[in-house]
Amino acid sequence: MVEFNKDSNELNIKTSVHPANAKLIGVDDSKDLKIFIEKSNLFGIEEYLRSDMNNELGGVLVGNVYKDNEGRIFIDIKNNIIAESTTASLSRLTFTHETWQIINDNLEKSFPEQKILGWYHSHPGHSVFLSTYDVFIQDNFFNLPYMTAFVYDPVINDRGFFYKDDSGIKKCSGYFIYSDKEDIQKELTMSSDVKLEMPKPLEPVEFRNIEKKSPETKDESKMKNVVIIALLLINFILCVLMFLKMNNYDKELLRFENVNNQLNELRSENEKLSKKVEELTIGLESTANSDLSIKYTVKEGETLRSIVIAVLKDESKIDNVVKMNSLKNEFDIKPGQIIELPY
Repeated sequence: MVEFNKDSNELNIKTSVHPANAKLIGVDDSKDLKIFIEKSNLFGIEEYLRSDMNNELGGVLVGNVYKDNEGRIFIDIKNNIIAESTTASLSRLTFTHETWQIINDNLEKSFPEQKILGWYHSHPGHSVFLSTYDVFIQDNFFNLPYMTAFVYDPVINDRGFFYKDDSGIKKCSGYFIYSDKEDIQKELTMSSDVKLEMPKPLEPVEFRNIEKKSPETKDESKMKNVVIIALLLINFILCVLMFLKMNNYDKELLRFENVNNQLNELRSENEKLSKKVEELTIGLESTANSDLSIKYTVKEGETLRSIVIAVLKDESKIDNVVKMNSLKNEFDIKPGQIIELPY
């Protein structure tokens, strides 16, 4: 169970300026969640995720959330906590109860003034997207408006941030990387920018005639030599291009087969997950006390109905909340009281 104490009116979010020396990666869409991440923190996360190409790795993103002078929310990801004691495979990462205990202990010990801003995990060879299982985790454990999901594929060296708004989960069009150093523009050279070098031209070949020939014969011979050299160069270039094309084709074919096998595995796992989600949904509707719940501290001036609307986004669940907390009615709450809310 994950505990959140959500302030629905967001009055506690401080106003701050954006980190200095920030470099935009992608496009700054005003509709997106604005994300800033410290350079060494980002590269440290990716180095850790590259350490195992056979299993998904992950952790949580740590930092602070602010509002800028225009009133737009942005997050500043300064640190991260590695998720230990997880169960992992090539296509799935599961946070256990022990994992959450370790994360909460590290957050309180190492980053007491910061908060969890989301989570990160790898997709070795799967490309950058959120699977059905990833969406389930985002919806149930990282569902606050400022929380993000960072996905990194160490095989193709690609990354992406995801967030959720009223219309669903979306991929950020851009994000910002910053550092305290002024030469961040030079330091942020991506390893994916590979330069392909063309083969060097052949050394010139000198053709010599053994027998003496007339001027016309020599001119014809020179012309033939030029044509032969040109044909050899064209043939060489065509061979190189064909080799590169066949090599790329073989790689793409192998990758396609790998992705196809992984997709089949994901389909099978998604079917199992759908059944589990259906069972979980039935369990949440049939019982008042569920293992998956949110502990919420009632604040001054709040009513049970306003809390249900703000946190659960579903006013019809108010009767379920009354039963879950053994309340006489929806008005039987007071400031400082801790109540449980279902997912």
